[in-house]
Amino acid sequence: MLPTPVRRPLTITTWIVLSLVYLLLSPLLLALAATTSAVMRRPQPLLLARMLVAYFARELGVLLACGVLWVRSGLGWRMRTPRIQRLHYRLLEWFIHGLAAEALALLEIEVAPAPSSEARAALERDQPLLCFSRHAGPGDTVFIVDLLQSRYRRLPSVVFRDALAIDPSVDLIGHRLPTRCWTAQIARSAWSASRRWPPTWPHAGFCSSSPRGGTSPRSAAAGR
Repeated sequence: MLPTPVRRPLTITTWIVLSLVYLLLSPLLLALAATTSAVMRRPQPLLLARMLVAYFARELGVLLACGVLWVRSGLGWRMRTPRIQRLHYRLLEWFIHGLAAEALALLEIEVAPAPSSEARAALERDQPLLCFSRHAGPGDTVFIVDLLQSRYRRLPSVVFRDALAIDPSVDLIGHRLPTRCWTAQIARSAWSASRRWPPTWPHAGFCSSSPRGGTSPRSAAAGR
């Protein structure tokens, strides 16, 4: 992964250009995708085109909002103040919820949480919480974070792989909120430690979350 001063100008510029070009050409691209789907008799091209419209629209919105928040924070000096942190959490919720809702609608995915009474009480309690989960395929983290924010009104703090920093929205929000980056060195250490976990935790993962209005955790840990 490139150093931050080199990576961010490249990724932010690239994603802004990609977002603008795709959104401007979206009517043509959607029509082309619809035609391709009709010819192939498969919905995937149209679904992908529609998902990319939602993604690039949210991506562009987040990048513009991050620029505004950077200015409002005194060019970064007040980035860790409670008000600026709350605004970033609201931005994260807008970004994640929009992508999750679009994916649920397009792919006809159903998220059916069935927490026990103890788990529900813990989620509704006014204190930090560790949330464990098994890896359930691409996008599962998006649905979990969306569920924690939209249904249980919590402030998730997650650990993400450093490769995801190629997405400037993930990179900016992730490093402005109390999250941690999952590097190859950390992954090797975690794998060594995971060999000592009980066999009932083959693919355990977790993130920490705080209640709305509470103090955000300064650190989180995760494993996949």
